[in-house]
Amino acid sequence: MPTHTMQTHLHARTQTKREDAEHFLSGSHQIPSASDHQPPLSAWYPKKLCEFLIQCELNFHDRPQAFQSDTQKVGFALSFLKGITLTWFEPNLLDAIPGADPAWANDYSEFVIKLTTNFGPHDPVGDAEHQLNNLSMKDGSHINKYIVEFNHLTTQVHGYREGALCHMFYNGLPDHIKDEIACIGKPPHLVDLCTMAQGINAHYWECKSEIAHQAKTNPQSSSSSKQSSSGESSSRQSGNSSGTTSSSSAGKKPQQPSPSSSKPS
Repeated sequence: MPTHTMQTHLHARTQTKREDAEHFLSGSHQIPSASDHQPPLSAWYPKKLCEFLIQCELNFHDRPQAFQSDTQKVGFALSFLKGITLTWFEPNLLDAIPGADPAWANDYSEFVIKLTTNFGPHDPVGDAEHQLNNLSMKDGSHINKYIVEFNHLTTQVHGYREGALCHMFYNGLPDHIKDEIACIGKPPHLVDLCTMAQGINAHYWECKSEIAHQAKTNPQSSSSSKQSSSGESSSRQSGNSSGTTSSSSAGKKPQQPSPSSSKPS
């Protein structure tokens, strides 16, 4: 068989398989078109999986008429799977047998269970507790990211009282925020502690911005002040050295002539 004919035959077979898979997923309905804002899920990342499922739910709520059945929801989610996640579902998609559909094909909740069981965290609560205990805000970062990550992890753990959460939130803060809170007084409620830390961090970055702005607008004054300070320090050092020399010379006793040299010959 010529090469061109073989490639055409393979392309036709692939296209037929693809159409069979779409028909298997959507039945008599057409799969809704994929949204440009829906990110693909291409690897095993537990955090990415949670974001992926949230994005799917947002699309379902945004276009309820397009996702009236679970089959349409499953088909939409499958269209964004790539890599190993798509490979796991591939046998059922390409070798679909009429009347023998798997349970997850027509039940979105079952599909989510399959997805989270194979590509989600093994112990979500334990992983969240471990991340919460090791969560910290870097000294040169903004506090918003730290608060968002902290609040996200607290929704996944159970049995923590507000006092324990306040303690964990405070321990993860950098030293310059802790020092300010220690001077003001730590509030007992987590919401108030977050608000106080946000205000301190905002003031910290305002000071940083003012210092950078002053250094940019007055570079000569800053350099001249550095030169004057270096000149003062050098003159101070030379004065100290000359004073030390004079004091040492003044402290020396005049040398007495020896008795032998004073005798007349």
